[in-house]
Amino acid sequence: MKNLILTLLLAVAGTSAVQAQDYQPAVVRGSVLGAIAGAFIGGHNHDRWAQGAVIGAVAGGLIGAAVDQPAPPPRTVTYYSQPQPVQTVVYTQPACPPPAAPAQVVYVSTPPPPPQVVYVQSAPVVVARPVVYVVDSHGRRYVRDYRRW
Repeated sequence: MKNLILTLLLAVAGTSAVQAQDYQPAVVRGSVLGAIAGAFIGGHNHDRWAQGAVIGAVAGGLIGAAVDQPAPPPRTVTYYSQPQPVQTVVYTQPACPPPAAPAQVVYVSTPPPPPQVVYVQSAPVVVARPVVYVVDSHGRRYVRDYRRW
C-alpha cells in the first residue's frame, strides 16, 4: 500500500511541475489510464500493484504521445512599410502577315440533274440438291433429302 501511495504522489508531483507549453493532454490521460490499468493488472498478478502502475503509466504515456496530433505551427504575419516593387513583363509578337486574297466563289444558276436509278436484272440461279433413294430388304423405298439432314 505504501508503494502505491508513493507512486501516486510522484505522479502528482511530476504533473504539477510541468510547464504550460509542455503540457500534452493526450500523454497525461494515457499515463493516468495506463497507471490505473497497470495497477489492477499487477495487483492480480502476484500482488504487484506498484510495478503494474509504473509499467502501465509508461506504456500509457507512450501510447498517448503516439496518438496525440501535433499542434499546428504558429502563424507568422509579415508587415511591410512600403509596397514591394512589381516587375513588369511585356510580351510581344512579330507582325502578322498580310491577309490572303479572298477565295473565289462560283454561283451555279441551274441545279444539277437529279440522280438516276438503274436496275439491272441478274440471271436466274438454280440450286439443285441431291436426293437419295434407299431401298430396304423388303423392297420399300425411302427418300432421303439432304436439305434436312
